[in-house]
Amino acid sequence: MKTIKEVREAKNELEKSIAVLITQFEQANNVEVSDIRMDKIGICNGVSLNAECITIKATVEV
Repeated sequence: MKTIKEVREAKNELEKSIAVLITQFEQANNVEVSDIRMDKIGICNGVSLNAECITIKATVEV
């Protein structure tokens, strides 16, 4: 099991990685991402009742 400090550090790295991806998308498409929303969905496919899917929706200003 990870410590709280390790989880916080991992969360910070995740946020940095997401920020880099957003910046790359904005630069490649000459747009601005104004909002990001993430939803976890319990059952997403017929493979397993315990499967989790994550739906990410981005609001882009043109």
